[in-house]
Amino acid sequence: MKRGILPAAIVVILLATAVRLHHLGGDSFWFDELSSVLIAREGVAVAAQGQIHHPPLHFVLISLGITALGASEFAVRFAAAVAAILAVPLLIRLGIVVQRPFAGLWGSLLLALLPFHIRYAQEARDYAFLMTFSLAASVALYLALQRPSLGRWLFFALATTLNLYTHYGALLVLTTHLLLIAGWSGWQIYSGRKRGHSWAHSLRLLVYPGAALALATLLYFPWLPRIAEDIFSQIGADATGLGVTGTTPITIWLREAFYAFGFNSGVMPYVTAVCSVGGILITIRRRDWLTLAFLLLGGLLPLALINLFQVSRWAFPKYIIYTLPFYLLAAGIGLDGLQHKLGQWGRRGRETAAAATTLILLLICLNSWPRIRQEHAYAENDWKGVAAHLAQIAQDGDIFISMTLDLADAFNDGIVFPYYLAQTFNDYTVLVNPTQAELAPLLHMEANVWGIALNRVRPIDPGANLDVIPFPGGLYALSLRDRAPSSFDQAREIYRRATAAAQTPGPRCYFLVDLANFAILAGEFNNANGLLAEALAACPWLRETRPEVIYTLPLAVEHGLLAQAEPNSPAARDLARQILRRDNKDAAAWQTLTAVNLLQSLQTGQAVVNDDAAPEPVAVRRFIMPQDGDWGDVLFIHPPASVSYRLTLPAEPVTFVSRLALAPESWAWGGDGVTFVALVTTTAETAVTELHRVHINNDENGRRWHPLTIPLTPYAGQTITLTLTTEIGPQGDATGDWAGWEEPRLIWQTISP
Repeated sequence: MKRGILPAAIVVILLATAVRLHHLGGDSFWFDELSSVLIAREGVAVAAQGQIHHPPLHFVLISLGITALGASEFAVRFAAAVAAILAVPLLIRLGIVVQRPFAGLWGSLLLALLPFHIRYAQEARDYAFLMTFSLAASVALYLALQRPSLGRWLFFALATTLNLYTHYGALLVLTTHLLLIAGWSGWQIYSGRKRGHSWAHSLRLLVYPGAALALATLLYFPWLPRIAEDIFSQIGADATGLGVTGTTPITIWLREAFYAFGFNSGVMPYVTAVCSVGGILITIRRRDWLTLAFLLLGGLLPLALINLFQVSRWAFPKYIIYTLPFYLLAAGIGLDGLQHKLGQWGRRGRETAAAATTLILLLICLNSWPRIRQEHAYAENDWKGVAAHLAQIAQDGDIFISMTLDLADAFNDGIVFPYYLAQTFNDYTVLVNPTQAELAPLLHMEANVWGIALNRVRPIDPGANLDVIPFPGGLYALSLRDRAPSSFDQAREIYRRATAAAQTPGPRCYFLVDLANFAILAGEFNNANGLLAEALAACPWLRETRPEVIYTLPLAVEHGLLAQAEPNSPAARDLARQILRRDNKDAAAWQTLTAVNLLQSLQTGQAVVNDDAAPEPVAVRRFIMPQDGDWGDVLFIHPPASVSYRLTLPAEPVTFVSRLALAPESWAWGGDGVTFVALVTTTAETAVTELHRVHINNDENGRRWHPLTIPLTPYAGQTITLTLTTEIGPQGDATGDWAGWEEPRLIWQTISP
């Protein structure tokens, strides 16, 4: 090791440690972190199962940290911070193994002060581990290719295995390493054969790499069954769960990495990029092909693979954090080359080089320090601050409304806010896009209601009767100055204010649905109908994301309006038809539309039953279709049998409706099916008129419900005898003739059931 390297390395490592541990527990957990915490705190056994699209190692390490240090933000993030700190000496070591120790030192200094790396050093996720294990595997591989030994190859296998258990991005790193191994192996065999070595001698060189890859495969084997489920579901599909499809262009990845890997803004991204390009050119000029291969493949191949396999990811540099060391090492080579060149400049070369080094150090520190301070001051969302504020003004039993005004998915507040509330209060209620069942208890409560709003787009204006207190990260605490006695009225007013402040169309549409729930519970059904119509007009996608918008909520609105409507009025019947289009089993809607329920007439003795010749008596049974669970109560008539009703029809036209079916229990028995017949006789005529005749076979097409609608308009105002009968099939086979008329009834006007 060259003189001065060790003291400088110690200083850089201590500097990296200080900036990564400072403020480690200061920020609140955000959504992704908390998802890791919730899994990790269940214990190592649960953590070892991982999470969808995520291998288990970082969950296990966080779980061990919680067991040893507790569940504070500092304790949970400590393992990631340690992993990030270890990356600094590893980068120094990489500089030494490529025989550019000062380049490694420069690169490690850039890494130590890089705000991008500090952020993921202070996040309880897997990105810091991914970079450190990737770097460790690269150092081990370089050493193994430079001077092969079994120990170096096995260390490479161990680092690779840890990386694979950390993040699936490690597969891209492994692909890069496999290409390097393949190129090295091919060159060794080619050069050996040129020197006259036998094939056996050349192939012996592959024993160590083969043993390393075999060991990594063996150690990773327990997780291989998860590969197909977790990896292939992310290729060419929505891998983020955020609706992202297709591939982000590689130019966008490069632009994002350019700023993140180069201190975000100012002159430093350009300086870092120029130094990296200079380092590549120096490596080419020196014909250091192995180092060049590591720099280019390690830095660029993963981006090419991401585009090749169409892994749908936002262009977040954290997803390619394992390429960062190669970028910074190239920059370090460029700075080292500049320092060396200045050292050869005239008589005062050494003094010039020292002055230039000092100037570069000052430039790096002056540009990085304000950004490091910003990073430490940055809050994803200050949930801890909000919880501390509420602890001073709220009390147990209060109600907290959690709202997102700039996104429609309540990304952070639905999970993170309750986590911090649970550390502050023993008894409380949290409302996030509440249902009617969640809102109903508020009608009888007099607890105080507080609103917590997340809005990263623009500040929330206080307005009349509303106090707004801002917190870092776009959070706002909302409270009413003049509080209504009812918790229901307080909550409703806060939702009204949130709706006015929400960014359109997404969050505002969700709040309109919430306000419709309030209106329904308040008995304001016309108001609720208007709110729902406004929400659906602005956001038609609510039909998919909030199915209650087209089912539960409209039904509740229409039921309320139906209850308020004049019985037997056209408006009531129209509402009943709307309800039945959504739920054809709705009893209240059927009651509104029904003039005569023939099934009930049978049960009350108002029917003439003729089943003397039938194998089984007429009865009421329930048929359930096994293919979809569709059920119905039927008038069971085993042929030959019939049921007759003497009816005086109203002057207003009515329609006979039912559904016909063979009992699923009888399908397997065979037979030639059943003929269903509807007959009518009037008092003015003795002749029997056949209204309808249909034969239903016991076959694939017959094994379902068959709707039946018969208008009785010609008989309006008359007294008739309506007969429902069943007949044995045309072949005279009575096997399995379990026939049913589902809930036969006369309804006002003509609709299909």
